[in-house]
Amino acid sequence: IRGDLVTGVQTCALPILTIFVRIENAACCASVAELELIVEDGVTANPASLEACDDGSGQATFDLTTVESTILFGQSGTVLFYEDMAATIDISNPGSYTSGTGTIYAVIDDGSGCVSAPVEVDLSVISINPGDVFLSFDPTSGCGNTVVTMTLNTPSDPPGDWIFNVSFGPVSAGPVSTGDFIGSDGDTPFTIGVNEDYVFVLNSVTAPGALACEIIFSPGIEYII
Repeated sequence: IRGDLVTGVQTCALPILTIFVRIENAACCASVAELELIVEDGVTANPASLEACDDGSGQATFDLTTVESTILFGQSGTVLFYEDMAATIDISNPGSYTSGTGTIYAVIDDGSGCVSAPVEVDLSVISINPGDVFLSFDPTSGCGNTVVTMTLNTPSDPPGDWIFNVSFGPVSAGPVSTGDFIGSDGDTPFTIGVNEDYVFVLNSVTAPGALACEIIFSPGIEYII
């Protein structure tokens, strides 16, 4: 059998290629064998994104394992996460990975020696700006029986119901009662009747959305009317 001699590393675009191997011993006896090379399709990772609540430091703890099914996209294999696109700095704790907003990378190892190209996994830290959530009162003071409007001020994004946890009560007794008030669409008024000086304390605000990110004021923000 005659043909071109194949040496070194060769690239082949065909899914199946047959080559021939010639083995010769010192006595010049030779034998030829057929070798079939099969190029199989490798796994392809799918990009993903993940959100988590700010822990108060501008960072969040992400459970990267929750996006493994998105990355696998029906394929089998093990998802590995890396901090760099070259896939050299591995993330050893994907179930509890602390990071700011940014991009990490994932690959799929199919278990048979094939590893996919890296894809981006975008991480977003959801933060609540304390200056965007507050109480306002009108009037800010009164004499005797007074109707006070307490307004819950919220940002327009994300839209939905914001939960304000507020403690309140007469100044003489302190904020002895606590309740949740729902605000949305920028500002939501509540009418409250008082007959002496009252104190209101904003303890926390929970944002709308599946994550229900919360900002806790410690100490609470105090308003005296």
